[in-house]
Amino acid sequence: MLNLFKKNNEYISCEWLESGISFTYEGIYNCCMFAHNTIAFKPVTPINKDWTYDFDSFLKEKKKFIKAHRKGQIIDRCLGCQRLEKRVWDNNFKIKQLAISTNTKCNANCIYCYTHKRKDFFNNINDIPILNFLKKCINANLIDENVSVLFGGGEPTINNEFEDIMNLFSNNSKCKIKIYSSGIKYSKAIENLLRAGNCELVITPDCGDRQLYKKIKGVDKFDEVWSNIQNYAAAQNENKEQVRAKYIILPNINDNEEEIKKFFNKVIEANVSYIKPEIDITSYLKIKQDKEKLEELFKLLVFMEKYAEKRNINHGLAGNMHCAVEEHRNLYDKIKNEYKED
Repeated sequence: MLNLFKKNNEYISCEWLESGISFTYEGIYNCCMFAHNTIAFKPVTPINKDWTYDFDSFLKEKKKFIKAHRKGQIIDRCLGCQRLEKRVWDNNFKIKQLAISTNTKCNANCIYCYTHKRKDFFNNINDIPILNFLKKCINANLIDENVSVLFGGGEPTINNEFEDIMNLFSNNSKCKIKIYSSGIKYSKAIENLLRAGNCELVITPDCGDRQLYKKIKGVDKFDEVWSNIQNYAAAQNENKEQVRAKYIILPNINDNEEEIKKFFNKVIEANVSYIKPEIDITSYLKIKQDKEKLEELFKLLVFMEKYAEKRNINHGLAGNMHCAVEEHRNLYDKIKNEYKED
């Protein structure tokens, strides 16, 4: 355990800056928002020439950022972030938030993904090895037993170290593991984690129609994905909300009630009891100042929520949709209160 400062003080900061690390193919970030293009984030510590991470330099930079926040000086890259909160933070540094996106390869080619237009380039970037580094952190007691592990990518299940990393944390019943997957490749490691009950799996089919799936995802894997979702759902323990189906609302593609109903048909067929409405960040940035477009989005969101509730399916907002609702809370509440079913 590393003591970064002598005293505990109340100040504005965030859990990722205070106790989080994001490992990517570019380097180490303090932030969980590295994959979003809302702010031009850069790695705190770039990847070394020998494809390793300089952890000491990372901690030095982290301490500098935390020191600024302790003085009430929010660093530029954090300004406006909704994860900022004022509270007393722990002086002793242990990794409590861990994000792993060390590969960019994917077995889908989603039209909204940052890799879409350069798929060959991103599919040919080598995975960055991280397993031995994590083992060293565990041996040095730098990882909190209640750590939250977020595994993204690229596609996690085709990461060379995915199974080994999941096995590394599977023995810790207190850790919380979240995995974002295309659902195309079935993973026994994920199945085992679901059975143990300490895993949340988010798969993003975005639709309930085969042809539309192919259009959005760039691959013809509709049946395989929904079959895998059903098998994962069957592997859940008594917590039936571990497997979650995400629906990213895409303008002029799946942003209508008919396609949403098809999605729910597949959700029910697969015995999934939790859905996550989302909007891709590029679309949101285009409409966030357009009240008419926002109203259309929120009407569709409320429809999804009401439709889910009628079918005893729980729901929670994914990242960008959560930001949209919080930034325009009054408008969303107004539409929700005025909503009437046809």
